[in-house]
Amino acid sequence: MYKAMPIKSNSKSIDSIEDWSQLTEHFKDEEAKAVIWYYDKIEFCLLKASGKWDSSIRTDLNEEVVRIRIFNENKEVHIWRSKGKLVGRCREDQEPSTDIKEEVFDEYVKSEQQISKSSAFTNGGMLVARNYIGYNEIGQAGFVDSRFCAIEILEK
Repeated sequence: MYKAMPIKSNSKSIDSIEDWSQLTEHFKDEEAKAVIWYYDKIEFCLLKASGKWDSSIRTDLNEEVVRIRIFNENKEVHIWRSKGKLVGRCREDQEPSTDIKEEVFDEYVKSEQQISKSSAFTNGGMLVARNYIGYNEIGQAGFVDSRFCAIEILEK
């Protein structure tokens, strides 16, 4: 059973992406992981705090890019192709302060999904995500957004 947790979360839309610097600027001086979907493959990469990638990713955001998720424990940039161009959103979380009367919270549940063994994950891994909960006008709950938080490598 999942327990809903409170979180301060801010989501901003990104109207157009032309190059990688627009994506990496959200992670200045921070490490982040990335999953990049192309038509012919999926890549897992690490963005170092220096702003450099740990592997040789395709440097152009051409028509082969379908979806990009760059993330760490506190934020995610999620980009997808829509009507021929790349658009998306940046969601950033902050832990709630002790003065909860003054703050507005979102709620989320944490989920984990196993990643099978591959060249990127010799023993497999776990994809950790937050699924954000929203409520309609009659109080019925549903997921309104989801973001990746971590990839945990499984040990033997």
